[in-house]
Amino acid sequence: MMNQVNIVSELRLWGNISYFSLFASGSDMLIEAHENYQKGGFRNRYQIIMSDGIHLVTVPLLKGKNQQTAIRDVKIDYSQDWSTQHLRTIKTAYGSAPFFDYYFPEIEILYTQKKTFLWDLNKEALLMSLNWLKIENQFKETQYFIPDYRKQEMHFFDLRFKKSEPLTDHYPLYSQIFMDKQGFIPNASILDLLFCQGPQAIAYLENLKIEL
Repeated sequence: MMNQVNIVSELRLWGNISYFSLFASGSDMLIEAHENYQKGGFRNRYQIIMSDGIHLVTVPLLKGKNQQTAIRDVKIDYSQDWSTQHLRTIKTAYGSAPFFDYYFPEIEILYTQKKTFLWDLNKEALLMSLNWLKIENQFKETQYFIPDYRKQEMHFFDLRFKKSEPLTDHYPLYSQIFMDKQGFIPNASILDLLFCQGPQAIAYLENLKIEL
């Protein structure tokens, strides 16, 4: 595990294991609250492991296709019943996981609330995940947008606009539902780790060898 550092990152929906390893590391986490929506990241999508491999599950947006939309103003599109589809996908992927019944009911409640804004959905999902992991890291939100944190007096690792995960190239194996069919798939959504490992998920995160 890396030493405590200052990190600024975007607010993701059910972020990957590497994302949550940052919170587990004890680093000072600053969540970008004043950016414009960025395409191509994990702000409105997450990775589910199914019998045929990784599926990228996406929350449709009313606003957000426009790169000039403030992240807090991006609205979720409910013209299609994506929440039911997502819940069905999660259940198909993880219904037989040892800790599925422990976590799924809260996810179901969250999705049936039909949050108006993506920001609110993501923040609630993050708080739920940190609670499940028993991580007491109290992240802070940015007060205004800073384009380049390299110019700040306090050094930050800026992960807001990275398209890849530069945190570690080694993820220890843990038992996954479809491992016998396709081998181990590293760095999926935190949901995969939670459903498969339950209370042991935090130990996995803390033991990751992270390099920024």
